[in-house]
Amino acid sequence: MPGTKNWVLFLLIVLVAACRDPQPDQEAVLKRGEYLVNIIAKCAGCHSPQGTKSLGDPMYLAGGVVAGTINTPNITPARKTGIGAWTDNELESLLRQGLRPDGSDVHPVMPSQFYQYMTDDDLLAVITYLRSVPPIENFVPPTTEFPFPASQYSNPPDPAALSSEDDEVLYGAYLANLAHCMRCHTPSKNGKRDYENQLGAGGLEIDSGSYIAITPNITPHETDGIAHYSVDDIAEILRTGRRPDGTQLLPMMGTRELHRATEADRHAIAKYLKSLTPKPNPLGE
Repeated sequence: MPGTKNWVLFLLIVLVAACRDPQPDQEAVLKRGEYLVNIIAKCAGCHSPQGTKSLGDPMYLAGGVVAGTINTPNITPARKTGIGAWTDNELESLLRQGLRPDGSDVHPVMPSQFYQYMTDDDLLAVITYLRSVPPIENFVPPTTEFPFPASQYSNPPDPAALSSEDDEVLYGAYLANLAHCMRCHTPSKNGKRDYENQLGAGGLEIDSGSYIAITPNITPHETDGIAHYSVDDIAEILRTGRRPDGTQLLPMMGTRELHRATEADRHAIAKYLKSLTPKPNPLGE
């Protein structure tokens, strides 16, 4: 029948077009995944060798060394030495629960405690993007000794549980969580991060491998924190890596990646930080 043949031809054309070009939705998913992996979550900062931090570099996401002693694994879709043989469910378990395919725990230096709150859409975007990068076969030996115990890591608060009616503050909390800001900017108590009582109060000592840093207070405390900075000031600090007085932030601060965040996202993070409960410096300085 002529009508039937026409419908079959039409369906074939649609199928061919679908296979030839990525659908707009898939392009948006990839773009979102690239943004989260490279800018917000700053994955390349740990999972690429020093000096190899962007797509197109020969060892991008192929594993590296952090803080002199920690070997980070290859997260390119290489089947032998990367994540190419992992299923989507296995990658979800890694990101949200810190579990390898064999059920063993990843050391919590991998911030799965923060990624557990990632939305389903963003999780899909991250996995989709990681599968799209060039596979690089590069074996990275596992870390045999970590410079800090796994017991010091605890679960941060769920950003969705924040008591705010301001959508921008809530989204800023979500982004700051994915960027795991509070991991460094919250001090420890009894060997664990004290997110419940000192969220954002700073005072944590971090050994970068080349220098020792004491993280600053990023709550809006009047004398110890960021009360004297406006939301625009903080958003600009995230863009430039410099304080309003021109002094440079330390290299471990993620402005190398966050300066490429959208202006709206930097503003949302800044607004969230200004909404935190003011906390005094735990070091009493």
